[in-house]
This record gives sequence, structure tokens and C-alpha cells, in this order.
Amino acid sequence: MFIRRPLFLSQLSNDVGGSLARLSGLDGFARATLVSVIPLVALKAFGSKDVIASVYFASTIFTLIFTINLAYLER
Repeated sequence: MFIRRPLFLSQLSNDVGGSLARLSGLDGFARATLVSVIPLVALKAFGSKDVIASVYFASTIFTLIFTINLAYLER
């Protein structure tokens, strides 16, 4: 079964694939850094796992409220 590339991708040059792959790799590296380094820095700064959990919970709630109200804040 032949699967055709999406029309938008067919219009791009062949060199774009390498750029997108590098960008995807950079994104993965940034995410891995955030997931592995930030908790260790937070543990050293706050000293307690309970405080870190509370800070993560508060930041999650703040981010959720900000994301939900983003359209209102843009006006």
C-alpha cells in the first residue's frame, strides 16, 4: 500500500528534513534536562520532598489557570 506524503511536506525542499530532525532532537534534550535536573536543583534549594511536592502542585494549578484564561488575558 502506497502512502503519499502530506501535500505540505511535498512542497518543502529535501533539506528541511534534517533541520526538523535537529530541532526535534534539541526539543528532546531540553525536555530531558528539565525532567532530570530541575527536581535535583529543587531538592537542594528546598531540602524537603514535601515542600517540593507542594511547590510543584501550586505551579501546576497556576499554569492550568493561566492556560485556561489565556484568551481572556490576550484581550
